[in-house]
Amino acid sequence: MFAVIFIPDFALQTLLRHEPELRARPLALIEDGPLVSKVRVLQVSAAAQTAGVLPGMTPPQAQARCAEVIFRKRSPAQERIASEILQQTAQSVSPEIEATGEGIVTADLRAVRQPDWPALAAGLVARLAEFHLRAQVGVAESPDLALLVAQLAAPWRVIERDLTPLHALPAKVLPFSAQALAILQRWGVRTVGEFLSLPKDQLATRLGTEAVRCWELAANRRTRLLRLVRAEEVFEEAMEFEHGIETLEPLLFVLRRFLDQLALRLDAAHRVAHALHFRLGFADGGGHARTFAIPSPTRDAATLFRLLHTSLENFTAAAPIIALGLRVEAGRAVADQFELFDHALRDPNRFFETLGKLTALLGEGRVGRPVRAPGFRPDALAVQPISPQEKSAAPMLATAPRIGLALCRYRPPLAATVEVRSRQPVHVRTAEFTGAVTDVRGFWHSSGEWWREDPWDRLEWDVQLDSGALCRLFRERGEWFVEGVYD
Repeated sequence: MFAVIFIPDFALQTLLRHEPELRARPLALIEDGPLVSKVRVLQVSAAAQTAGVLPGMTPPQAQARCAEVIFRKRSPAQERIASEILQQTAQSVSPEIEATGEGIVTADLRAVRQPDWPALAAGLVARLAEFHLRAQVGVAESPDLALLVAQLAAPWRVIERDLTPLHALPAKVLPFSAQALAILQRWGVRTVGEFLSLPKDQLATRLGTEAVRCWELAANRRTRLLRLVRAEEVFEEAMEFEHGIETLEPLLFVLRRFLDQLALRLDAAHRVAHALHFRLGFADGGGHARTFAIPSPTRDAATLFRLLHTSLENFTAAAPIIALGLRVEAGRAVADQFELFDHALRDPNRFFETLGKLTALLGEGRVGRPVRAPGFRPDALAVQPISPQEKSAAPMLATAPRIGLALCRYRPPLAATVEVRSRQPVHVRTAEFTGAVTDVRGFWHSSGEWWREDPWDRLEWDVQLDSGALCRLFRERGEWFVEGVYD
């Protein structure tokens, strides 16, 4: 058995996938040609057809029939994406598929065990409906007959060995030329059954090979080999806007639709998102592209949307946005094995979402883990960004073996008023404490980075106050500070 998935008005349906609000309105699809006089209507919506707009008309003729008609140009990018969805859906039931035509895919089901053909056909229709594609599925014993059944299905139909249901159909459902169909009508042949009653050899003599092909198709005596293709694991959505977008809300609205569709496709393929490739096209011809690494690969649309939303909150476009694309770098879910004393972050995606919000609030390069800055400047720290590939809750700073007392630093250092006698401090007063110095060690002179605009040069003392506290004092640029208290 073979199954054919047929998408009627394929180009029009691909355009309406992300604009379902246009389904009930009169819509006409036109080809984007170099000469306006050559432009013709290709496909029309049901509302436009009811209003009298038909394929083949020029835009002025269509507007004369329906003043409210909306014109849209074909979108090759969206048609390519819909073709990928169609092939991936067909490959979910059979590894052997053929891209038969525009919006048509044939699947070889002969290797399917314990088949329930009606359930399989209904499942394919329901699956494509999740992607906002109205499909018709036909199941029959040959590829060409399955295609014929799919074009007549509403929305699915199964024809096995009994071909009687086809006999009552009008003869025009067979792929006759207009001339051959007119001859059959003059002969009084109105149905497929009446056509099959004619001798095949005499049909060949009078109407040629075309009639023979149609007769063999209707009699289920025509078969062929499939031209097999492999559906690519490409998960992408793209859209071109009729009018430029200048605010964030409509962009996020479309992005959420994209992610919902991509999540469904990832789920069907048993894949997760490892990275998101985001791109924008601007009205001035420029563009913007960015890649978002997913800390914990997932196919949850809400999690992926929060990641994009956080990153776009402070984004400013140079011109109105006219194109949007989103591609998922997919892979298999992997399990991480940690060391004996490591433990995983409870929710890596939520953790890095928080980091993204902090980065948007504070600016680039201001969020991360503190590390020792290169050089000898006392208490000089730098910010090291946290990579999305890090998934363990490791210590933020490497611990070194303790030598002597630990210094609990004040950040920033406490401003102090120090009384000095014979170049040694004898009394310290700060906003936190006050006391007389009972013992003192120092001073120690250190300096460095003289080549920079902000070199450092300081004198340090370790002092004990009458309260018993051990402190470190330093003097820099004529001012006194308490750097910390020894623990």
